[in-house]
Amino acid sequence: MSDYVIVTDATSDLDQALVDELGVKVIPMNFTFNGTEYAQYPDGHELSLNDFYVGLDNGAEVSTSQITPHKYHDFIEPLLAQGLDILYICFSSGLSGTYNAATIAFDELAEQYPDRKTAVVDSVCASIGEGHLVYLAAKKKMSGATFEEVAEYVENIKGNVCHWFLVKDLNQLKKGGRINPLLAALGTTLGIIPIISTDREGKLVVITKVRGLKKALAYLAERATSDAFGDRVSADYEATAFIAHGNCPEYAEMLRELVLETGVVKEVVMQQVGTVIGSHVGSGMCAVTFVGDNYKDIP
Repeated sequence: MSDYVIVTDATSDLDQALVDELGVKVIPMNFTFNGTEYAQYPDGHELSLNDFYVGLDNGAEVSTSQITPHKYHDFIEPLLAQGLDILYICFSSGLSGTYNAATIAFDELAEQYPDRKTAVVDSVCASIGEGHLVYLAAKKKMSGATFEEVAEYVENIKGNVCHWFLVKDLNQLKKGGRINPLLAALGTTLGIIPIISTDREGKLVVITKVRGLKKALAYLAERATSDAFGDRVSADYEATAFIAHGNCPEYAEMLRELVLETGVVKEVVMQQVGTVIGSHVGSGMCAVTFVGDNYKDIP
């Protein structure tokens, strides 16, 4: 039986320590920062998260680009040449053309390596939600599951990865056209914070609006209480929540304490929002993800 590796992209926002622990591979993604192109790696060696967010807060111009089929080929082909099968968990097709580019590249590679198994999974997830799905897949692999078993598991559970996040500074979302300019203006002047999730196609959707940061964080924790499966999960790692932040560790710590107080989740994994997602959400983004009853309040 061939060995296999789980691959994801940089938008999963997993740091190097967790990537190493899980034994997954991460395809870097490019972004432009004040006219210079960089690649986001889990260890941030080209541009640190601190330098990125400081620059962003000082008005740096940023943009991002999706992974091309050629870049996929260059990253994946050596793994296939080593005799490895590839399970690739991709950034949501509802937010990027990355999934389509991956499908093109993997179809070509399948012809080149007909004896290797490959699968491309549209995570319908973003940022740490995607990272959480990768974590679940890697833990399943560590339990001894086969390539086919993990691929089926990921397809079955991806719709149960609940994503809830807030963005305190709405300017980046407004620049990217991902939020109504009027809502951005109200948020800035009145302290209104939108609570955002993802729909069944992996697109961002504003669920409600809350005035004040403490109430917004409490709302995120309440979703974990009301929506998480708790004792109904089938493995301990499915009772794990993830919290990620964009240059606001104090918000993340407040949210961690609130989530743990619910008693629903057994463990909280803390991560930071990387440069690609950070280019769109800016500083002050705070998110919680968990396995639960997703979409029940989402159109």
